[in-house]
Amino acid sequence: PPPALPPGAHYSGYPCAYFSVACAIGIADGDVDLFLRRLDKALAEWKKPPRQPKAKAGGADGAAGNGSCAAKDRDLAKDFR
Repeated sequence: PPPALPPGAHYSGYPCAYFSVACAIGIADGDVDLFLRRLDKALAEWKKPPRQPKAKAGGADGAAGNGSCAAKDRDLAKDFR
């Protein structure tokens, strides 16, 4: 049988990306506000288009692959915006 998953909001077979957040009873309003500001900042950074690599001297294009993982994640998540 497959190994058991840890308890919580973790599931490897979900059909799309998801995001979960947990908090504790007694969390302060300021802690929630700080979290939301940081989350907004992180999501704004994640939504930015990927930067193109700069050309290297000598004619090499500097491309190391087909794009970053973040760019691929953005493409996969475009239907959820």
